[in-house]
Amino acid sequence: MTTSVFDLIRAEKSNLEVGPWKEGKIPPSSFPINRPRSIPTGGAWKWRMCEFDALGFHCRVLIRLNAETDRYHAYMSVDTDRSVKVLCHHELHIGDKGWHCHFASGTIEDVMEGVLRDRDCFVMKEAAPSAAAATMFTVNEDNALTKAAQRYRFEAKGGLV
Repeated sequence: MTTSVFDLIRAEKSNLEVGPWKEGKIPPSSFPINRPRSIPTGGAWKWRMCEFDALGFHCRVLIRLNAETDRYHAYMSVDTDRSVKVLCHHELHIGDKGWHCHFASGTIEDVMEGVLRDRDCFVMKEAAPSAAAATMFTVNEDNALTKAAQRYRFEAKGGLV
């Protein structure tokens, strides 16, 4: 069976777990990629992990927020035997591209495991330049989870924080 990132986003989710906000390094047990230094941590960066199951995959959504530099990232991945395959980055960088998304254009099976962005199969979709210029940074710890949940179509029981 071949599955795309869009199939996974549209699929029914189960066994949702939402972790608390944390600071500091993201341990390999939380997000096992081969080059963890490619994800900046420290300073004003905070992060939290969401996990769920869909279409036979165990999925992770890593949410990262730096309110001081107006940066938000939500990475969706699926677990493999040794690592994860990162399938999508939904991001907001003020003063850069505004809201944009990097995603695997093919099937999940084709994505390289253990890297933050598979340069062979990822494409980017960004907001129109005028929309990017008009974007204000409105993401905070209270709504970052909701933004990721809307993008990847999962919902925490009892509502979103």
